[in-house]
Amino acid sequence: MAQTSPYQVTEGVNKDALFFGRIQTLAQIMNREPANYLLMGGRQVGKSGVLKYIERRYQNHPKIDCHYLVLTSERLQPKLAKALGLPFKTDLETLLEELANVPNGQYRLLLIDEADLFIRQEINNGYPILTEFRSLSEEGRCFFIFAGFWDLYEAALLDYHSPIINFGESIIIGALEAEACRQLATEPMVTLGIRYASDALVEQIVEETGQRANLIAIVCDEMLKNLDKQQRVLNQEDVTRALHSQAVQGALVGWRRLSDDKQAARLDRIIVCATVEAGEFSLSDIMQVLDEHHYDYTTEQLTQSVARLELAFIIQRDKSRYRYCVPLFRERLLEQDVTALLKQELKSAR
Repeated sequence: MAQTSPYQVTEGVNKDALFFGRIQTLAQIMNREPANYLLMGGRQVGKSGVLKYIERRYQNHPKIDCHYLVLTSERLQPKLAKALGLPFKTDLETLLEELANVPNGQYRLLLIDEADLFIRQEINNGYPILTEFRSLSEEGRCFFIFAGFWDLYEAALLDYHSPIINFGESIIIGALEAEACRQLATEPMVTLGIRYASDALVEQIVEETGQRANLIAIVCDEMLKNLDKQQRVLNQEDVTRALHSQAVQGALVGWRRLSDDKQAARLDRIIVCATVEAGEFSLSDIMQVLDEHHYDYTTEQLTQSVARLELAFIIQRDKSRYRYCVPLFRERLLEQDVTALLKQELKSAR
């Protein structure tokens, strides 16, 4: 039944029938006066799905000219030229003039996905394009929603001299609402005439995936791939097999390199290896481990590493304590010798 699976597991959801939740985020953006926003979160947590939903809502809108762009490099101009129907090599000045060229009572909305490389280049160059974009927004002609991970987060929330701090409102994309998770796990199944043997199986999927939407979609897709031709009821064996599938494991491995900075990525891994067994920890717990092994770090590096792991939906904070977001992630990691992994990371830092 793999060919009949409605679940999308490789990119942002592009069909309303598969989009669930994010009610507060969408209301925050769409039920207010037009403004700029910065959507930040880990890979595959749902940022693209939110942007694509907004694009669908504003399609053929009489007052909003909406365009969705996915950046594959730091170069925004070629993508922007294509969206505006201009030649590939159109210069920036012409692009800005076209963005501003909207009839009275209308405005453009650019949804810019995978924006990290562009933001990094803007930082290095002194924010020349974002400065122009901000002017267009202040004139009410064009508004922007950027989506990205660490570079966007760092510029928006950690660099106090960055003009992007005042460019737009920051929104963190994390866990999907619990009820939306249940809908994602069940409603597409119903369209295929398939149900779960018990509600407890749905709750197990929601809990073990940590309400991470893409993991739920992968689990459901895996169950459909392995479903017997005549089977219409999903049982405990189906759920367990899908939760432990190679596809799910593959979706959990990207945490090892959350930063292009080798030292920063190593500190991320050290924190995880040092704390995953306990399951929850405080900053002082991490500092104790690092100090015991004479690891050279600064308070800023430690703070940024913890923030990066939070943004990546690896850990989440509850007052002064942190715990792991996705039980499946912790379970998979504990199948390895995390003590040996920690020693290796500390050794490689010397």
